Amino acid sequence: MKQRCVMFSMMLMVAAATLVLGACSTQDQSTPASATTATAVRQASQKASVTTPLAAPQANHGGMQVVASRPDKQYLHDLMGDSGFAQAFAAMQGSGSLPAWVRQGGTATPAQKVTVDGRQQLLAQACKPHDCPSEQIVLLYDKAGNAMQGVFVRDPSPTADARVSSEAQFTWLGQPDAATQAWLKHDLTSR
Repeated sequence: MKQRCVMFSMMLMVAAATLVLGACSTQDQSTPASATTATAVRQASQKASVTTPLAAPQANHGGMQVVASRPDKQYLHDLMGDSGFAQAFAAMQGSGSLPAWVRQGGTATPAQKVTVDGRQQLLAQACKPHDCPSEQIVLLYDKAGNAMQGVFVRDPSPTADARVSSEAQFTWLGQPDAATQAWLKHDLTSR
């Protein structure tokens, strides 16, 4: 009886492995054209929706492919590679005294287009890797004017909920006017 159970279990494992391998193999010639078209359409839509940061095209493995398609999502590390953004950053007053993690991009959220004081700008935010509440940066990039301004925040006693504490030290970068400073401060404290 025990031998039969072992033999039956082995047969089940072989059958399962055959099914798995068959499902993973490439499409055979017997598949109807309508199914092939539906699969091609589905794969094209899936490829268009992949937004993995720093993804590079990889070889096709079993019908899956990683593609770089993030035209609407740029992070600070991406923007630092853009010549206009990098020039504006280097020219911004106070940028030379920032920690190295800022120039490397830190831990960032996707940049957003915002309107501040009637001007459309790009808002880039990042924080110190593995210690977000202690150091943060918010940058506003005016591409049309090739200018940048922002704020760097160092918080010696960050709160547990990652909000900026009353002891935080704000270092203004560039020359933001009072309205822009208020906007940046509100952006930091309202998260």
